[in-house]
Amino acid sequence: MHHFIPSSGELGIAISAFISGLITTLVVYRLAHTTKGTSVILLLLSGVAIAALAGAAIGLLTYFANDMALRDLTLWQMGSIAGAQWHYVILSLLTLVLLSWQFSRSSKALNALLLGEAEARHLGIDINQLKLKLIFLCALGVGISVAATGIIGFIGLIVPHLIRMLIGPDHQKLLPLSALLGAIMLMLADSGARFILSPSELPVGLITALLGAPFFIFLLINQRNKI
Repeated sequence: MHHFIPSSGELGIAISAFISGLITTLVVYRLAHTTKGTSVILLLLSGVAIAALAGAAIGLLTYFANDMALRDLTLWQMGSIAGAQWHYVILSLLTLVLLSWQFSRSSKALNALLLGEAEARHLGIDINQLKLKLIFLCALGVGISVAATGIIGFIGLIVPHLIRMLIGPDHQKLLPLSALLGAIMLMLADSGARFILSPSELPVGLITALLGAPFFIFLLINQRNKI
């Protein structure tokens, strides 16, 4: 039974990850928010600045860590689901159910937001409340995921763009299909991480980065050609 119940330390990690993610996202949002709305350029610059600050904090922890903690911290930064435990699986499943329900309720508002903030306001949508709600939900999902697996990047970047390119921007379809394809991509990346250097195992975060970075460059080139 104890395999299904997180210890106080593990629960503390999950809660701390959620709170830290929420604070970080709110800071980035507030820095990018103006009286005219949210500036994409300011959002990107704020994200870069906060990411650099967080990187410096992780660097300090790495510098002062002992050998065992240094190894754990390094593996956590690379991301892996090799140490998956049932209590994290159950916690992640409950979080997924909650997020799926809340995001499905917000799908029509997100579709309206595609028209622009001014148009969405004219349709009766409280933009600020919607953004704060989405920030909270995203911080919850990312916090639980990072606490369970470490940093596994680029899946959240690759998958929604692929789905959007295939079926369009309708969030009623985009959100559930992104969750499904994201899970499939993570499973495939983890399988590759286990077999490429078998019997050794690569951190799955390295595989997703190797796949995601070229895709990100492709998106930048594609966007540049549209300008």
